[in-house]
Amino acid sequence: MKTMQINQISINEEFPINKWINYLNNAAYCPVPRKVLQKNASYLQEYSEMGPDSGFVKLDEYVEEARYAASALINCNPEEIVFTESITHGINLIAEGYKFSQKGNIILRESSKDHVANFLPWLKRSKENNVKIKVTGSNDEGDIDLDRLEIYMRNNPSGILSVSHALYNIGTILDVETIAEIAHKHNFRIFVDAGQTVGCLPVDVKKLNCDFMAFSGYKWLCSPPGIGVLYIKKEIQKEVNYFGMDVRSLESEKEGVRVILKFTDKDYSLKDGPKRFEAGFRNYTGAVGLLEAIRFITNYGIENVRSRNILLTSRARQSLSDVTGIEFYGPEEGNRRTSIISFNIRNVKPSELVAYLLEKNCVMAAREIGSLGIVRISPHYYNTEEQIDQCISFIKEFINEKE
Repeated sequence: MKTMQINQISINEEFPINKWINYLNNAAYCPVPRKVLQKNASYLQEYSEMGPDSGFVKLDEYVEEARYAASALINCNPEEIVFTESITHGINLIAEGYKFSQKGNIILRESSKDHVANFLPWLKRSKENNVKIKVTGSNDEGDIDLDRLEIYMRNNPSGILSVSHALYNIGTILDVETIAEIAHKHNFRIFVDAGQTVGCLPVDVKKLNCDFMAFSGYKWLCSPPGIGVLYIKKEIQKEVNYFGMDVRSLESEKEGVRVILKFTDKDYSLKDGPKRFEAGFRNYTGAVGLLEAIRFITNYGIENVRSRNILLTSRARQSLSDVTGIEFYGPEEGNRRTSIISFNIRNVKPSELVAYLLEKNCVMAAREIGSLGIVRISPHYYNTEEQIDQCISFIKEFINEKE
């Protein structure tokens, strides 16, 4: 227990933001630990001093190391990891590139309950290519009506079902394993937006049995911004049209230091695997930051991250429970939600409360469930119990001032 306490103190100190602000908006973006910042800075210095294309600086080597680290994190083959700019970029690659059959379908969650980035790309594809689209029903906690889903799939077989692993507004963790089982039984591929789970809790694509998954480095993994990851199951990669073309996409061979690309004026030969989807990718600093961030958080332990986050969210929810007029959204049980607490307080506008808290150096978010405004708290493992307590006390102070 003492070792764990020392470890937690060192983690808290690794995040410079803890010195001046109570940042509880990690479901949006996460700050970057000092060790990752230092790695990025030293890499950029080496890149500039030694010459980026001199042969003395690692370029694609870091990209491949990051690919291996990301694959280990979600338990897949490195050849199934495609680097993107963001979750949205990954969703768009599949929404635009998937080869639907003539009777293909797209099934989505309600736009009022899922993130708009996991709705609009599919809606665009549907409108432009006349692909049938269906919106699922779900209960107040966001769980999909599985009986209705199966009936629809039975009557409209084949296509893609796109769901979030966990909901960005109320934190509900969906039963993706069961959803995937139903989808595959009816010849559907399943796309999972894991932006609110990877780095927050253990994620295993083999256990989930999904076909595609997107997540970012700069949410719960705490990497620098500008890099995302798209998982495409190896055996179905040819079901997706490649996006764009450049030298990374082509087969090649080396002749000394010279690289000979395999293409002619009339034809070309594409690589198998993720590089056919990474045209133009040159975010070497993003790969370095992601690699170091994954090493950092896995050294702490994803299971420990999960336990820590449940502790912090339970503390916050318990402290808020005695506030008159408060209403929580999402599951009460800690194991059914991520590190998100969403609530409303009677006669309090979420935007006003969030603005007041910002003046007190407490960062939360005003979000929505459809047209309903809510306050969202999302602590992460580097936050402290004292930060939780202080922010809750400011919420109670705001209510007292209004009264």
